[in-house]
Order: sequence, then structure tokens, then C-alpha cells
Amino acid sequence: MSTFLYPRDLYRSLRKVWHASPCTTGWPPVALPEQKTLNQLLDVCYHASFLVEESRPVTFRAVFLEHTTPIKPLEADPSHPTELYLFDAPVPFTAEEVRQVAPAADLTNVLIAIQCIDAGSGAVHLGSEEALFATEAELEDTVLADGVALPVRARVRVRYRDRGTPARVAGTGRGAAVRFEAPVRALTPGQLAVFYEGDCVIGGGRIGRSCTGSGGPIP
Repeated sequence: MSTFLYPRDLYRSLRKVWHASPCTTGWPPVALPEQKTLNQLLDVCYHASFLVEESRPVTFRAVFLEHTTPIKPLEADPSHPTELYLFDAPVPFTAEEVRQVAPAADLTNVLIAIQCIDAGSGAVHLGSEEALFATEAELEDTVLADGVALPVRARVRVRYRDRGTPARVAGTGRGAAVRFEAPVRALTPGQLAVFYEGDCVIGGGRIGRSCTGSGGPIP
């Protein structure tokens, strides 16, 4: 039979077995967080795990850092450069904030860094709001309605409640490239981008990657 522990019991058990030595060369020692902080981390992660964003369960990986620990990417592997994004100001670590950040934090490549700002709260330090926006996207598995040819100007929606953003859609060897007239928040690989002309669907594709380009008015 599996054994389940409440947070207060988990903290007592962890104190007995916790080893503060770094698990990787070059990393700082890792002290067990104070019980109040650990309880909050577990509570937020637990409630965030029940949430859904754009019809998908919220999934994420997080790392807790002391306020004195510098937040910087590990440069251990030059073949896989690491990008770092910071919020302009501390953002309260809540389940709702995690829900909003998670779509832009790919589960296999991104860690959400949480720092303890005071004794009772943490803050998400994944990226500035600006860093979550993109103006260009590459699409895969692109499908077009009969009679539609690329390039084309369209209103592109990337979420169910999204009203859409004017964009230019051009063909590529593997699918299509979309350049938005205005930045779009949290373009996530695997999301569907749907092209509209008025209220009619004229095509769509699956987002492969996004980036920040020049943006601006579309010719």
C-alpha cells in the first residue's frame, strides 16, 4: 500500500534525510526551504495541476532558489544554448500565474524559477511579460481551403477565446510562416493556428516554433 504524507509530515521527513550538497558541479548548496515556504510551494503546484489552459492540462517544471542565488542559465553544453527571461518585477507565485506562464514554458526544455522574496511568499522569475510575446511563427501540417493559395493576408487565431490578429501567411518548404501585425502572447509549439477571412476558415496549421521578429504593418 502506498504511503501518503501531508505537507507538515513531509517537511519533518525531509529534514531527516535532506542533503544540502550540490548534485551537480558548479551548482550552489541547496538548503531545505522553511516549512512555511515549502508548504506554499506544494500548495500552489498542487492546485495548478488541476487547472486547464486552452483545453490542455497545466504541466510545468519548477525550481526553487534562495533569494541570494543568482538566476542564470547553465552554460554546460554550448550545443544547447540556454535563454533566460526575467520578469521586470517580482510576480506572486500563485496557481493562476503558473496557469498563464505554463503554455510558454515547454515541459521538456523550460524551468520556471521561483525565488523566495520574503519569509512567506515566492515569486515567479521565468520571463518578462514582453518575453512571452512573439510576432512570427512557423507552422507545420498546414491545410488550406479549396481555392486558397499562399501568400495570403488573414486573421489568425491561436486560442479558442482569441479574437485573432491580422497576419501575413506565406508558404515554406515545410508548411507556412506567419508574421503577425502585433505581438501575440504565449505562442506554444503544438498549438493550432487557424486562418480566417471574415468569419470563414480558410486554413490552419500546427505551431512548430515562434520568435520575435520585426512585426509592424503588413504589406
